[in-house]
Amino acid sequence: FTRSFEKELHSKINSIDLASESQTISVLSRIRFFFLDFNSSMPLDIMIRGEIGCALIMLGTELQKYSRWADSLDYFTDAFNIFHTIKYDYKHPDVIRVLKHIDSCAMKNVVLVSEESPNKLLLRNQNVRDKTRFSTELSSHPGYAI
Repeated sequence: FTRSFEKELHSKINSIDLASESQTISVLSRIRFFFLDFNSSMPLDIMIRGEIGCALIMLGTELQKYSRWADSLDYFTDAFNIFHTIKYDYKHPDVIRVLKHIDSCAMKNVVLVSEESPNKLLLRNQNVRDKTRFSTELSSHPGYAI
């Protein structure tokens, strides 16, 4: 549902529209609260709770597309808490995945290095048409952004 909503919004407009970005973020937030309320409203099967946790990971990942890293951390933390309550251990694939997403939200120290250094940061989209908005995702360090 979330991806089709996003595609529909972006197919109707050529440039990034701040109004539709804000609408998408609002929809993601409402879906999150629906899942959290549903999870706490009644006793649910472990499998269903696990699916809710996975859905929260997906929603957090979608939120990162709008550079909302701090907000996405809340989604990932909610997913981790659900996995913890249903007794998934740290070796469970869903726990490993959510911990990687949580790590992607952590602030890392950036150090000035020479241009030839293998540790230099490279932005994913170097050729930017719109100078007011650009991606801060790194091609040099997949899964991370500035």
